[in-house]
Amino acid sequence: MASTPLPLDQAYPLDDLIATGTVSLRLPPYLCANCQVVVANLATWSTRSPHYKDVASLRKSADDGCSFCAQFEIENDDAPWAPVSISPYSNPQEYQPLIESIMILDEKRLMLCFPKATLYRNGTADYESDESTCIRSETTVSASQTRDAIFIAKYLGMDYIWIDSLCILQDSKSDWEHESKLMSDVYGGCEINIAATAAENGDVGCFFKRKSTWRCQISVPMPEAPEIYDIWPPRGLQPLRDRLSERAWVVQERYLSRRTIHFAENQIFWECIYPACETFPRGYSPSLGQYDAAYASPKHSLGRQHWAEIVETYSRGELTKPQDKLVAIGGIAKLIQQQCRDTYVAGMWRQQLEHQLCWSTIDPESCPTKRIVPYVAPTWSWASVQGRVYNNREIFDDGRGLQTGRFCVAIQDVHIEPPNTLGAITEARLRLRCNYLAWGRMQDTDAPVYHKDQIVLQTQVVSSCKFHFDESTFAADFKASYAYFLLVIEDNVMTWEPSGASFGLVLKATGRPGEYERLGRFSSPKSANFAQALSDDNLVNSASHHHFAAVTQDDHGNEQYFIDLV
Repeated sequence: MASTPLPLDQAYPLDDLIATGTVSLRLPPYLCANCQVVVANLATWSTRSPHYKDVASLRKSADDGCSFCAQFEIENDDAPWAPVSISPYSNPQEYQPLIESIMILDEKRLMLCFPKATLYRNGTADYESDESTCIRSETTVSASQTRDAIFIAKYLGMDYIWIDSLCILQDSKSDWEHESKLMSDVYGGCEINIAATAAENGDVGCFFKRKSTWRCQISVPMPEAPEIYDIWPPRGLQPLRDRLSERAWVVQERYLSRRTIHFAENQIFWECIYPACETFPRGYSPSLGQYDAAYASPKHSLGRQHWAEIVETYSRGELTKPQDKLVAIGGIAKLIQQQCRDTYVAGMWRQQLEHQLCWSTIDPESCPTKRIVPYVAPTWSWASVQGRVYNNREIFDDGRGLQTGRFCVAIQDVHIEPPNTLGAITEARLRLRCNYLAWGRMQDTDAPVYHKDQIVLQTQVVSSCKFHFDESTFAADFKASYAYFLLVIEDNVMTWEPSGASFGLVLKATGRPGEYERLGRFSSPKSANFAQALSDDNLVNSASHHHFAAVTQDDHGNEQYFIDLV
C-alpha cells in the first residue's frame, strides 16, 4: 500500500533513526533497498549525492511505500524540494544535529548561501543533452561552512536549516528548470540568510581571526566626566573581501531575503531594512557622509524603479553556466511583476521599453564583454552579454516616463518564446516603428575627449559621438566599419549634458529583410545636430524599402517604417 507524502511541517523525525551515541537504528516500518544502504552506512557515508538518480525514481519509491523516501515528498509540486543529503561526519554526535538541521520542517527556515563551489559531473555525459546526468557538490566543498552555519543557527535560536548546495537536486535539465524557478519562494520565505561573504571557497568557514586592535577606544577628558570614543579605520565599513558577491546568483538571494547576516573578514554586517555592522550595531550614523553603508539593498518595496540598479549589480557577478543568465534573476523579476503588473520581456519590461533599449556595456576594453553563446537572449537585451552593463538612471524608466526629449521609435510588437516566462527563453523579436535609420561608417578620431567618434554618412559627417559596443573584440577594432544607426531618444536633458543629448543603437543586418542585430549604443550631444544630419541621409521616407521589415500607411496616408530587432 502506497505511503501518503507528509507536508513540510510533519516531516519524519530523522533523529529516530539514530540511537544516542551509537549507530544502532530504530528502523521505520519499511525502507527501500537504497535507503537501507544509506541508513546502514550513516557513519561512513561521505558523498553528498542523491540516493536516486532522478526525482521520478524517488517519488516512485515513496509511492511504493518507503517511509524514508516519503519524507522527501511534498504535497505541492511548486514548493521547494526537501534535502536529500547526508552528513560526511563519522561521529554520530557530530552528524546527528546536522541531519536534524538540514530538514525543512516548518516556516522557520534558515539558509546558507555559498561562494563558488566546485562542481563535477557524475559520469561523462553532457549535462545539456543527458537527462540522467547528475551534478553534485564535492564532499569537502562545504563542510566548514555547514558546521559554522549550524552553530550560527543554534546561536540565533533557529531549529532548522536549508542549504542550497546540498539540498537542490540538479539531476536533470528539466528538473533543474523546475526547481530554479522556486528559489524566489525559498529565499523570500526564510527567517534569515547566512552569508559566508569572505570565504574563498567551500573549505573556508564563516569566522576569521582578526587583530584585537581592529577597533579600539580612547578616553577623552571632559569637564564633568571622561567620554569614551570608538576608533575604527574608515575602510572597515566595507568588507575587506567579498567573494560571495562575485556570484551572480547571490544578487537574487540578497534582494529577496528579508534579512542577511554577512560574515566578512573584518567584521559582521547586517543587511535588512536598515543596515548595520559591529561598528554601528544600531545602524549607520548620518554623520558618516561620504562613507556608504555596506549591503544597503531595498527591502520595503522592491519595484521597477530599482531594476536598473539590480541589473548593474547582477552583471558584475559570474555564472558557472552563462545559460542561467535570465534564470538566476527570475525570482526578483517575479516579485516586481507581481507589484507593477507589467510584462517581463527578456530581462526588461514591456511598458516604456524604449527607455531600456539604450543600455550599454561598461568600458568593454578594460572590462571584457562578449555575447553569450549558445542563445540566451536577443541582442537588444542586456542579458545577451556576458560582462558588466550600465543603465543611465536618467534614461531608464522610473515609472514617470520620459521627462525631456522625445522618442524616435515606438514598439509595435514583442514576441517571446516561450511566452510569459520569467526564466530561459529560446527566441525573442522586437518590431519597432522608426523615424530615423541611416547607413554609414564609424570612425575614431583619437581626440582626447569623451565624444571622440564620428559617423560618416552618405552626405553628412556627425562628429562628437561616443560608441559603446557590446563586445570587447568589436570595440577594439571598429574603425572604418559600416553599420546602421537607429536614433531612439532625441534631445534628452541629462545632468552631464544640460543642453540635451541623443541616444541610439548601432545595428547590423542579419540578411533577412528588415531584420537587425544590435552591435552597441551611441550617444551624441545636442550640439552635434544628430537628428538633422540623419534627416539628410535618412532611409525612412526614401525609396529604399528593402531596409525595412514592413512599410504601411496610417489612417492619414502617412507611411510608417518598421524594422525587426533580434
